[in-house]
Amino acid sequence: MCEAPNENLDRWEAQLNYDSEAIKNLPVDIKNMILRGCIVRNTDFAICIVVYVGNDTKIMKNLKKSPHKVSNMMRQMNKVLYSVFVF
Repeated sequence: MCEAPNENLDRWEAQLNYDSEAIKNLPVDIKNMILRGCIVRNTDFAICIVVYVGNDTKIMKNLKKSPHKVSNMMRQMNKVLYSVFVF
């Protein structure tokens, strides 16, 4: 059981419930999470559970459109062109 998908990369909480008494109600946090695109090295094995897929991943939730950048010279040219069309 884990929280709903969100864009917060600093916090994630879940609870692992398994039939075994040793793993019953085991708390899981951000230290146990590997985000999409990460590479695991120098590890003999890993036990993984996929939590979020597709557009619900934390990385995909953080994608924002970049602002449109316009240089100062282009702004000045736009002002000149606007004034030409007004007169």
